[in-house]
Order: sequence, then structure tokens, then C-alpha cells
Amino acid sequence: MKLYINGKNVDPYSLPDVKDWLSGKPLLTKTSGTSGYPKAVNHSHEVMQQIVRNNVKAMGHHKKTKMLSILNPKGIGFQSMMLYVAIEADCDLYLEDFNPATYVDRMNEIKPTYSVIAPNIWRSLHRREKWKSLDLSYCETFVMGGDFTPHGALDELRLHGPDRVLNVYGSTEVPPVVLYSEEENRYSHRSTPEDVEVSISETSTLLCKWKAQSEWWDSGDLVSGLLSEFELKGRQLNMFKQNIQRIYPEELEKAATDCGADLALCREDGRYAHIYYTGDLDEDRVRNKLSFVPKLRVSKVNDIKIDENLRKVLRNQELEVSNEYR
Repeated sequence: MKLYINGKNVDPYSLPDVKDWLSGKPLLTKTSGTSGYPKAVNHSHEVMQQIVRNNVKAMGHHKKTKMLSILNPKGIGFQSMMLYVAIEADCDLYLEDFNPATYVDRMNEIKPTYSVIAPNIWRSLHRREKWKSLDLSYCETFVMGGDFTPHGALDELRLHGPDRVLNVYGSTEVPPVVLYSEEENRYSHRSTPEDVEVSISETSTLLCKWKAQSEWWDSGDLVSGLLSEFELKGRQLNMFKQNIQRIYPEELEKAATDCGADLALCREDGRYAHIYYTGDLDEDRVRNKLSFVPKLRVSKVNDIKIDENLRKVLRNQELEVSNEYR
């Protein structure tokens, strides 16, 4: 395996995660924070081995695979979909700090055959001129994961020409049960790796268990449908509990970007659903589209921070809000 960090060739054995993996120790990871604040979780080496080997097989990784990662380097997604997979497949791994201004340039320089992008990163890129002209014909598999997939995002990614575009879901609290699909947030029990079992609880949440695990895990993610075909609806801890109906942050963010915003972020603010946005937003159109939201505030901000450690837009981070809205 060869490792490059921001373009520099680095000894992979300098990373503690690599040493822990090769030694067979239990592995400490951090959750992504999409079901609350990020927290540290210990995973057995046996479970992580099942995850990694299934990912290698499902994604078709090989020695000539070239991975590009902008994922949180301390998170379960990075470890289970990038670092440990690169070790297992003995392929090249490029770690990059995410910068929306230079991301496309780095893609063109590296030409990865495999990469993963989170929905909020996609939202910050897909309206940029450079992104619109991005040619991904060199890419074997392009993955969207880490949160619920925005409507139209998978089809838009396919227009750039990768061989395959996948929607990947994983529960963040335990070694993730990973579901693969070519549709937006729609899966079936056939979408799982061979070492995973899934079920649906009496309260319509997704249950999952890797064979190396002794107990089932309730993900807390609401689903509708049957195991033969079901749709992920939202993470309970991520939803605003209003008396009228549950409101999904992703829906509000999408409404803002559909109405002209360059980037939008939705947070709960007391009894309010609060949209912060950058760019030129048609606020009247947003309010008409979101008339079902009981309490809604919309504020233009100078910037939405991209945390340099987590390398993604975070719902739980403070925002750079202009003085007008403080």
C-alpha cells in the first residue's frame, strides 16, 4: 500500500490506525455525528475484518485501485471504507483536506478510480463551474454516503461518466451495516454484504447485525416498507420533533439549494427550524415550498464553516454568521 497525504508520499506505518489494524487490536473509532454529537466507540477486530473484506469484494478493489478520501480520518467511514480497505487490497490511498475551490483540480490530477462524497460536500460543489465540467470517466466506482442522498444527486453524478455510482448507507454507532444501492435511499435485504443480516423492528427502525456480532443493533433509523424493498426515512435523533409533523433537515437544505442558495445548512434552534444559506436565495419561494414547517427562520450568512478536522460540513458546528443576523 502507498499512502499520500495532501500530495506527499507518507509511510503508512506512521499512522497509529495502520499499526492497530495489523496487530489485530480492538479498534477505536469515532461516529460521524449524524445521529448526535460524534463519540468514540470500540469495535472488535473480527467485526472490522468482516466489514473490510466485504467492502473489498463489493467495491471490486484490487492492487491498481487508486482511492481518494476527503473523509474524517478519525471516523468509522474512513477506516472501514478507505484506510483498512486500502491495506487489505494493497492499493494506493490519497488523503486530502477538503477545499471546495481546489477539489476538482485535485480530482483531475490524481484521477482516482474510487472515491466517496457526502451529500453536503456534493451540495457545496455541484453548482460550481469546475464541477459541471468534471470528467470522471477514469473512475470505476463513485460513492455517495454518510447521510441521506439528495434527490437527483446520483443521476447528476452519473452524468460525469464513472463506471458505477452507488448510494451507500451505514449506521454510525456500531460497525456499520452497509447497504449498497443504485437508487436514492431505497434498499432491500439483498442490498447487504454477505456477512450482514438486517431486519425491521416493531417501531419501524432498521435492525442490523454482522455475523461476528453477538447482538442485534437498533440503528434508530426509520424505514418504510418491507425487507424485500424499504426506504430509509430519517434518523430519529436528527429530526425536529414538532407537534404537526417530523421535519427532515435534508428536506429543508434541499429546498434552499433548489431555490438558488449555493450552500444551505439546517439546524434546530429552540422551537424553530433554522436555515442558514450562502448565495442568492429566493426566500419567498423557500417559504412557499416549506409552508408545512410550523416555525421557520431563514438567514443569509457569510460562510458555513468546513471543519478542517472532520473535513465536511457539520450540523453541530458554529457558523460564520454575518453581524446582521447575530
